[in-house]
Amino acid sequence: MKVSLIVPVFNEEKAIEAFYQAVRQAPDLREYQVEIVFIDDGSAEGTSDLIQGIALDDSDVILINFSRNFGKEPALLAGLDYASGDVIIPMDVDLQDPIDVIPRLIAEWKNGAEVVLAKLPLRVWSYVGGAISLVALACAAYMLLDKLLYGNEVPGFPSLITAILFLGGVQLVGIGVMGEYIGRIYMETKHRPRYVVRSVLKGDAPRNEHTRLERTVQT
Repeated sequence: MKVSLIVPVFNEEKAIEAFYQAVRQAPDLREYQVEIVFIDDGSAEGTSDLIQGIALDDSDVILINFSRNFGKEPALLAGLDYASGDVIIPMDVDLQDPIDVIPRLIAEWKNGAEVVLAKLPLRVWSYVGGAISLVALACAAYMLLDKLLYGNEVPGFPSLITAILFLGGVQLVGIGVMGEYIGRIYMETKHRPRYVVRSVLKGDAPRNEHTRLERTVQT
């Protein structure tokens, strides 16, 4: 079975070799053919040159060079367009996603899951909102117990400020999430190309053709 790893990179020359070696030396991945699709999102340093050297020696490495920086999401889209594996997994080159999670994702896919996701991006905001709510509830419980057990008056100004800050914080989190989505909707309505590929380097192509593998603009 062939597994494709989609790896966007941007000025991450120092992390490339470590990531590549971690994938190739992972014992749990040796039973699979692992294709690594690097997408250079307009790096200004030697990231592309380093990956080219790897691709020349490894036929399962593909390098997609963007004409400029388009962002992580277009890079992931390009990886999906070029990947040829039975299973496609996006990864961070800095190993923030541990390599040993790949076999677990594949196992879930074999069990019938068509899409296996780590729902971190939006979940973070849920955690933030939950933490704020817990703090507010703890403060409210403290003031209530202080009133019932000791007869102390509930301080009006601090309790009012606590409530205002709590509601304001929740609203700001909600506005921030909505703003992110509205911004993406705005970019979509402009109908600009998702990304523009400057060149593609495939390890299994003849050496004299590496610099001539071009692809048209994706929309």
